Amino acid sequence: MTLRAAVLSLAIAARAVGSPADPPVTQFFPSPDPALAALPFSEAVRVGDLLFVSGQIGTAPGTLDLVPGGIEAEAQQALESMRAILERHGSSLDRVVKCTVFLADMREWPTFNEVYRGFFKGNLPARSALGASGLARGARVEIECVASAGPRPGPAPPVAERLPSVALPPELARVLTDYEAAWSSRDAAALSRLFAEDGFVLAGGRPPVRGRAEIAKHYAGKGGPLALRALAYGAQGTVAYVIGGYAGQAGGADDGKFTLTLRKDPDGRWLIVSDMDNGNAPWR
Repeated sequence: MTLRAAVLSLAIAARAVGSPADPPVTQFFPSPDPALAALPFSEAVRVGDLLFVSGQIGTAPGTLDLVPGGIEAEAQQALESMRAILERHGSSLDRVVKCTVFLADMREWPTFNEVYRGFFKGNLPARSALGASGLARGARVEIECVASAGPRPGPAPPVAERLPSVALPPELARVLTDYEAAWSSRDAAALSRLFAEDGFVLAGGRPPVRGRAEIAKHYAGKGGPLALRALAYGAQGTVAYVIGGYAGQAGGADDGKFTLTLRKDPDGRWLIVSDMDNGNAPWR
């Protein structure tokens, strides 16, 4: 690949943008229990990676009858039913992020909590609770929840090794040194003079800024500590490129990457034709 073709490829890559994310898919799950299948609601609904579980009361599986034993037995059964629904649809109790509890009598709150603690250990989900004047089938308690149902996060990716710096020829190294000095002193005029008259700046997510005068306006008031380092470069005749990293201090981790394309003027001075910021760090 020629140097000019490589520079053009870098410019195209820097301007590429991703497509909008697809809207989440909604899935409705009726109960497989014949006794519950005729009721006018789904046992759960999944929207993207969230699973919304309908309120569960302490009915015995396969029936609409409450288990005997009052609040303790009903709470145990309601939570068992909730666990079964979660596992049936790709989730589990340890992935619940929010519970809502309805109690027929708030004086039974301590007893309910004892049962509840047996199901939720470690990181506890967020929870709301309220007293109700009446619950379906005369139940003492009803519990609903929201849980994560997407893929479990994998191990953290390994930390990328810091790419080694390369030494630039003195004429190109001077461009980076002058850029650092102008940016650090917030001297927008000096910074703009490092660019060719037809030069431009292209930062991620922003329209290009073209011409020295506009570049000076764009950089007015901007600046701060800056350390630039070269990762790769090439020069052929009167054109060159430098790919590098930038940080707030020398030797620190790179905040982002940049690509400069340069052109040599008749006096032999390298001027920036394009400055493309490929990083995600906020502007300083």
